Amino acid sequence: MSNQIIAKPDQSLFAISLKNIWESLNIGVVISEFNEHLTILDANTTAHNIVGITTDKLIGQNWSEFYSHDTLEKIFNLWHTVRENERLTKRFHFNIKQFRADKSEIYVDLDSSLFVNPTNNKLCHVALMFDLSEQHKQLEQLTLEKAAKEAADMAKSRFLAHMSHEIRTPLNGVIGVSELLMGTDLTTKQREYVNLVNISGKSLLFLINDVLDYSKIEAERLDVENDNFDLHTTVESVLGILSIRAHDKSLELCGSFASDVPRFVYGDSGRLRQVLINLVGNALKFTEKGGVKVNVSVQKITLSPIPCDNDSMNDEIVIKFSVSDTGIGIPESGLSKLFSSFSQVDDSTSKKFDGSGLGLAISMHLVKLMQGELNVESKEGEGSTFWFTIPFKSYVDIRECPANSEHKNKIKNNDKDKDKDKKFNSNNSTNSSNVVVTCNKNDTNEKPICPRTGLPYRPEGCKKIMHGTIPLSNRAAIVVDDVAIQRETLAEQLASWGMDVSQAKSKEEAIQMLLIAAKSGMHYQLAIIDSSIEDGEGMDLVCAMKDEPLLNKTAIILLTPLTVDTDIAVIHSTGVAANLSKPVYSSSLFDATITALFAQEKEKNDANRQLQANQLADIPEKFDERRSLITVLIAEDNKINQIITRDTLENVGFKCVVVDNGKIATEVYKADKFDLILMDCQMPEMDGFQATMEIRRNETAMIKTGKITKKVPIIALTANATKADRDRCLQCGMDAYCSKPINQKTLVRTIDQWVKPILISRLMNYSHEIDMPFSTSEFFILCGKNKMIASMVLSDFLTQIPKDLEAIQICIENLDYGGATPIIQHLRGKANLLGANMLVKNATILEDKCHTKDNETINKQLDNLFDEANICLKHAAKTKEILQNDSLDKT
Repeated sequence: MSNQIIAKPDQSLFAISLKNIWESLNIGVVISEFNEHLTILDANTTAHNIVGITTDKLIGQNWSEFYSHDTLEKIFNLWHTVRENERLTKRFHFNIKQFRADKSEIYVDLDSSLFVNPTNNKLCHVALMFDLSEQHKQLEQLTLEKAAKEAADMAKSRFLAHMSHEIRTPLNGVIGVSELLMGTDLTTKQREYVNLVNISGKSLLFLINDVLDYSKIEAERLDVENDNFDLHTTVESVLGILSIRAHDKSLELCGSFASDVPRFVYGDSGRLRQVLINLVGNALKFTEKGGVKVNVSVQKITLSPIPCDNDSMNDEIVIKFSVSDTGIGIPESGLSKLFSSFSQVDDSTSKKFDGSGLGLAISMHLVKLMQGELNVESKEGEGSTFWFTIPFKSYVDIRECPANSEHKNKIKNNDKDKDKDKKFNSNNSTNSSNVVVTCNKNDTNEKPICPRTGLPYRPEGCKKIMHGTIPLSNRAAIVVDDVAIQRETLAEQLASWGMDVSQAKSKEEAIQMLLIAAKSGMHYQLAIIDSSIEDGEGMDLVCAMKDEPLLNKTAIILLTPLTVDTDIAVIHSTGVAANLSKPVYSSSLFDATITALFAQEKEKNDANRQLQANQLADIPEKFDERRSLITVLIAEDNKINQIITRDTLENVGFKCVVVDNGKIATEVYKADKFDLILMDCQMPEMDGFQATMEIRRNETAMIKTGKITKKVPIIALTANATKADRDRCLQCGMDAYCSKPINQKTLVRTIDQWVKPILISRLMNYSHEIDMPFSTSEFFILCGKNKMIASMVLSDFLTQIPKDLEAIQICIENLDYGGATPIIQHLRGKANLLGANMLVKNATILEDKCHTKDNETINKQLDNLFDEANICLKHAAKTKEILQNDSLDKT
């Protein structure tokens, strides 16, 4: 060991190695004295490259010249603090802007620290730099692109909002006028056509929403709006919308509901309708013969853990909607891209069938948005079935929930209870189904308890009633139709109500089945017959049944195409109990079946229900004189919308004043008193937002001076329908929002809600006049509180009305309806002077009836006119007596 020589490290080689490492670093390193100017002692090549100076030219220069004043001040402040606290191991990290030698700007990642130079004991500063200029440039580019995209999205949103407003405004006219028409006297066929116009207008509105929704889907800004709605009506409205398209292709379009499907649910009816329109529309597009069927069933029920003493919707029901067709089907290779945007199964399909390819993609997004699932089952050449499920909130009436088998020994059932259970299960056999029923419960070791009965819960034993008792069990029906999909759908629907159903596809087959059953004593109580079966008109089968003594007691429902002008009187003269237009709605079929089988009983039940409804009603959504105590200011610039809104409100009793823009609305409001304002948002001169803010400013000042005590309710009435538009309406001082096209019921309900306190107050003051044919005090005010004028008007009314009534009666008895019209108009004018609204309405109805020349309905309305006129004459005489007693001006 002692003989070995240990070589000393080669210091020059070590220095060279360090120098190579120093120069090869891809991070710039600058060492400077920690003085006022940060005099540079050394810098590597990377540092020279970053600041744009030739190698070794940095040494001796002031490093502070390469920083901005703010950055330099920040560095010195930090390091002086560190130095004073003798914490030289501290390091700081900055992302800063720095200057190059040519004064151009660069962005660097800077790591800064201090150390003591051992050779001279001076404090030095080390800066480690990484050039971020390229990354910063990319970030700036991304920022610019993001800003450009946001600007484009903003422009797109503004464009869509503008288009939405421009399209919805004329749609408001289509839908509004059709709803006003439905409030007039129409024939059954006319009412069906007007209803289709209304439904089609709403359908167009939903399809327009499809286009708007796709952009919202892309931006993930699509909303769901939940509310209580009639599930059956929503589904059947889709059938009505697409019925013309089905008829044009000679296809059957039908729908059926399982017996346990609830009528009312809580969810988004608009989105559901969109999905169904897309799926049913596609099915019709790709089907050439046969038809399309919509089937609605319950897939799963989850009971709420909260006991329900009323009909609150706490239970969750998963509803399955299936749309089946007999069309071309889909090859297996095409299923993978079926729900992609702007695509169809293949090129040949897209050439033959029109379409953007958006429908299924939007439907998939909408179903997912509603927490559901959408799928398809199809074979090429054999048709397709698109099905989707959606969870809704609803109410399930639990009639019995048997105990869990493990707990049966704890529950004592005597023989009477067992017989009762057996009877219950027998009577409700038609309501049983394969629906999965679960109970919402916390995870505990205890057996779950049914929230309705308090008994241990057993899902498979839970009995549920959705529709109440249906009195159709054990009754026999036959469906006669040559199209299988329609025939089978009707049979399924009748069977779900407990009926024994047979099917026949021709007149001869039906006659044979009916006779065999009749001769064996097993009569069919009901026959549903399509008017156009292959081997002869349906009416031929109807006549054959009525001519055959064994069959003429069978009640008949006749199905006819909606587009065929059917003479209802002729049909009923042959003994048909009810006529249904195709497509057949489940609710219409049920009503027709009940009508055919239990006509007298149904009339009695309907009368009772109507009586109860009238007794329970507060202020109905039809004409009610009590609303005449409320005056509404309508600010709307579109003439059609003015007419629709005004007539909608006047038809239910409100008084209305219409102005063309916001500026006039503010002036009129200052000059007169209004109980509520309907304010359009887009108007010339002054829009609804500015007008509302102006009205609110004036009201604030008037409240301070005690001139008024509260602000007038203002309801926005606009075609702008986005959430941002709603928020803007509320922010500017409006109280509520109704979008266009106007839903008349929603509008009336909204107004009733806001004016209810005012109305109650006035009704208390005018309660003695509610049942009067006209308001005595208001009549006196109309006469300027001038007793002489009031006396003249009343005398004229008492003299002329009996003469007019007699003249009208003579004209109608002589069938001179044209001669009766001007006399009716004269009578109506006299009634208007008194404010006798019901007499005016009865006169208007009689005038309209005279144009129909239907003597029977005219005479009925004439009786109504005489009754109302006599009431008015008595009240006019009493009012005149009050006037003579010098007490009218005290009212």
